[in-house]
Amino acid sequence: LMMEDFGDGLVATITTEFPNRKPEIYRDIIDVLIHLSRQPLPVWAGATSSETLAQMVAPAFEYFIKDEAQKHAIHTALEAVLSKTLSNPQCLSLRDCHAENLLLLPDQTGINSIGVLDFQDAFACDPAYDVMSLLMDVRRPFDAHFEAQMLGYYIAQTGVDRDGFLARYHVLGFQRNFRILGRFEELAHVHGKANYRVFMPIVRDIVLHTLKHPHLVNVRSLVLPVIEGIA
Repeated sequence: LMMEDFGDGLVATITTEFPNRKPEIYRDIIDVLIHLSRQPLPVWAGATSSETLAQMVAPAFEYFIKDEAQKHAIHTALEAVLSKTLSNPQCLSLRDCHAENLLLLPDQTGINSIGVLDFQDAFACDPAYDVMSLLMDVRRPFDAHFEAQMLGYYIAQTGVDRDGFLARYHVLGFQRNFRILGRFEELAHVHGKANYRVFMPIVRDIVLHTLKHPHLVNVRSLVLPVIEGIA
């Protein structure tokens, strides 16, 4: 067992207290994700398919959609767009990569300055997944301008095809955040954690943001009536 004390420098806290440091810190986090995506995929990391990712939105179905035909239509449309969009080789994705699971380590620089927590649910997925999880952080106010700035940095650092990457980013953004809508409702309704409802407007806005992407046009027509009904 290897252990390291990461200290108390949560990225969420530091970037709130010192917002001028946020771009620099997030560039270092993106550099970590780029570095991670270039490592060999661990044998234990379960590969994800379009079908698996589409099935993962089940919590949203359970709490917000009762009509079975509507569920089937959304699942089919989502699986189709995932299958069409996610063609890149998969890498290790931390899955819950956001500001409250990342720490800024003292006396370190670059990628060595970022400590990572809560990756027990890591899986094999598209490199866009963790970038999306980082920038579409449902626990912090969403900033589309900052998102664009950081996406530009990622694309410049990797040389990835811009249009293809942004398509994968937004499609996965819908998949993750539509699932989170249901998951947060479950935590509040079943487990009595009412504080999760505070984040619901942010998640809803992020889902609407992802649905603006042209690749999600078929999903958008099916999901918008559901999203508009969520307070």
